[in-house]
Amino acid sequence: MTNAVQLEAVSKVYGKGQGAVAALREVSVRIPAGSFTAVMGPSGSGKSTFLHCAAGLDTPSSGSVRLGDTELAGMDETRLTKLRRRRVGFVFQSFNLVPSLNVLENITLPTRLAKARVEREWLDEIVVRVGLTGRVGHRPAQLSGGQQQRVAIARA
Repeated sequence: MTNAVQLEAVSKVYGKGQGAVAALREVSVRIPAGSFTAVMGPSGSGKSTFLHCAAGLDTPSSGSVRLGDTELAGMDETRLTKLRRRRVGFVFQSFNLVPSLNVLENITLPTRLAKARVEREWLDEIVVRVGLTGRVGHRPAQLSGGQQQRVAIARA
């Protein structure tokens, strides 16, 4: 089985000298493709830093990160952005839906930003899977909190 994400001995230190804070220390983890993984821990334990490093949004101080078979070290921001568009989806705590866009437009926003074609069959299946049939023309303000979260999940 291939890994969706692999971190090997990843450390992340913010600041220098006595003010330095180690957010991650030698973290190694493999997350298999197709699996569901929860990252849990107390406030300040490094969960967000872990996710940012794993997705290529932040650079580890040491160690290596791979998305699938792609090593992130040495990639410039343009290549990282293209890689994230194709292979990484996020569900943010605050959803980050665009208020002026309807459900379908919010779901397809990353695909359209990547200038990729939206496959209608895929989109229809995603809408059904997250239970938003009949709500696709609504804007976020017209949805419940749970429905907004499902739009964010579909977009990811």
